Amino acid sequence: MKLTEIVNQLYVSLMGDRVNLASKITLAAGIYGLIRYKDPLLLIPTGLGLIFFVYTTEGLGTLKYYNRTSKHIKQFGKLDSEFAKTLIEGTENRKFTGYCQIQGMYLAAKKYGQLDAFYEAKKKYSKNIIPNF
Repeated sequence: MKLTEIVNQLYVSLMGDRVNLASKITLAAGIYGLIRYKDPLLLIPTGLGLIFFVYTTEGLGTLKYYNRTSKHIKQFGKLDSEFAKTLIEGTENRKFTGYCQIQGMYLAAKKYGQLDAFYEAKKKYSKNIIPNF
């Protein structure tokens, strides 16, 4: 694997999933605050950060769907509606869950210039309301 591919994989798993990134920031800030200020109230954001970090599978779900979508786009030259439907319907596909998977698909579509196809499929098949960016 080339260095650029490694860096890209790290970006997707560490920062590409914005919900997971927010959980990491909250968790790190909470731990820092607990160590520095020893205030028990800081257990609340620390706990919430930990819960969301684990719930979002540490960004690995996003990476998995990013790789699957990238492979599909490379193989067929586009993000087609049926592939997107299969991925979206394979997630929990609720208002607030399944975001990690959809974000992985979004990041791959963005990288390969397939955002129009992504947004069309998301609008058609997804119930998730968290914006992708």
